[in-house]
Amino acid sequence: MDKVNEMTGSTEPVKLHMSYLVDTVMQSHTREEAEDIFICGTARTTPPENAISVAWPHPWLYSRILGVFLVATVGLLFMASHFQNPNVLPGLMFIGSTMVPFAVLFFFFEVNAPRNISFYEVLLIFLVGGIASLVVTLGIAPVIGGLFNDGTNTTTILEAMGIGIYEEVGKAVPVAYFLRDVKKKYILNGLLVGAAVGAGFAAFESAGYAFKFALQAAGQGGQANAWNNMMDVMMSVISQRAIFAPGGHVIWAAITGAGLALVKGAHDMAPDMFMHPTFLKFFAIPILVHGTWDYVAFNYSESIVNISCVTATVVSWVVALVLLNAGLRQISQMTGQQRPD
Repeated sequence: MDKVNEMTGSTEPVKLHMSYLVDTVMQSHTREEAEDIFICGTARTTPPENAISVAWPHPWLYSRILGVFLVATVGLLFMASHFQNPNVLPGLMFIGSTMVPFAVLFFFFEVNAPRNISFYEVLLIFLVGGIASLVVTLGIAPVIGGLFNDGTNTTTILEAMGIGIYEEVGKAVPVAYFLRDVKKKYILNGLLVGAAVGAGFAAFESAGYAFKFALQAAGQGGQANAWNNMMDVMMSVISQRAIFAPGGHVIWAAITGAGLALVKGAHDMAPDMFMHPTFLKFFAIPILVHGTWDYVAFNYSESIVNISCVTATVVSWVVALVLLNAGLRQISQMTGQQRPD
């Protein structure tokens, strides 16, 4: 943790108030409080720099977003299971796959203390950035993947790292595009923009896997069991990817975005920023974690995979929270405010 903090340019002790990130979730909140969060980021609701809070945030609305998506998923699942209507399946696949990534994205929307990015823009980045990241990934995957492929049927550690490289580069490109504005000068902006691109990538990828494996399952076991086989496999894919989504693409792209914002500051985006040592150090973290995650997933038992995913999630979130702390420190230095302990 201290090493990661040093990468942000600080030698001060790091205090991660992780309890603050969940301590108000169970409290009662008004509709007006929720609406106040949703309307931030406009010309009328963005606070002046000297009014930005530098205290650790107490987000809570992300849990309600998760709850709404969960209710919608359960409702769609009920219709699909009870009525066996195929028209329900696309909605179930997409909503179920979006549920956790979007809730994690909203967490970063809430902790974006500058409150200078609107929900409209976040939704735009989620959709356009998510699609763009997949386009870039699919475009460069054959080239980078070919460099690491040894021609065998097993996934080596080098091949897994190749996957980490082209998928993280695929997300980094749209992250850089949406961070190009000089007004997005805060580390916390990088966390949010990265999370939005990563959430889009995760949602579309998971929905794609759910569709792919559902089709395969529908053709197995005879016509009488086709529907049940398809539903079982589809929900297994959706639920498994939802469980591990908090430690995956969303948080990895958030780290990338924060590292890029740390280098960019209040400047226009420039190509040489991708080669800056500070950015490369942070960019290496999601690549290594991602590559290790995939290597274990392809080569080890389910229990080992689960332990590996939990470990990767913890590592990724510690890095992201250190960057959150660095983002609050950055605002404190810009405004001259004294940070509360």
